[in-house]
Amino acid sequence: GEQRMRQSQFEALASSLIDLTGKVQEQESVFAMQYRQKLKGEIEIADPTASNEQVEAYLNAGQSNLFADMLFSNSASAVTIRTTYELAVEKYRDLLQLEQSLEELHELMVDFSNFVFTQGALVNKISNNIAKAANYVEQGYKALVAAAKYKKKANKKKMIIIAIVVRIAIVVVIGIILGISFAFRLF
Repeated sequence: GEQRMRQSQFEALASSLIDLTGKVQEQESVFAMQYRQKLKGEIEIADPTASNEQVEAYLNAGQSNLFADMLFSNSASAVTIRTTYELAVEKYRDLLQLEQSLEELHELMVDFSNFVFTQGALVNKISNNIAKAANYVEQGYKALVAAAKYKKKANKKKMIIIAIVVRIAIVVVIGIILGISFAFRLF
């Protein structure tokens, strides 16, 4: 009984070990293929004039630092690669600066939006005050027109009263003069 259990566990573990070994070998081959493709791409970038045989020779030699070695050499392709790299770095810096500028512009737009929002209430208040002032000016104009009419009527009445007073005064003065002259005639 016990020996059969051990035998069964051993067989299960051996089977798992075989499966895991197969998976490891499969992953190793996938990794090797991906590594060869990456290295092949680097070789083609570093030496675009290399033939397929030369690329295979590089791959079989296992030169993993080939790209870096070729980049730091003084060959024409290395100079081209360095120049391209420097241009890419410069464009990357420009993109970072553009991104920062866009963020600053966004902040300004948000600030401007907030300013417009807060000033909107103030503008409405000013607009209402202007409307009230216009209404007061219109009422004041109407009051001035009415006052001018009243003044004209008052001046007219004043002139009539003055004319009546002057006539009465003239009549009184004439009456006094006539009364005095009549009284002197009697004496």
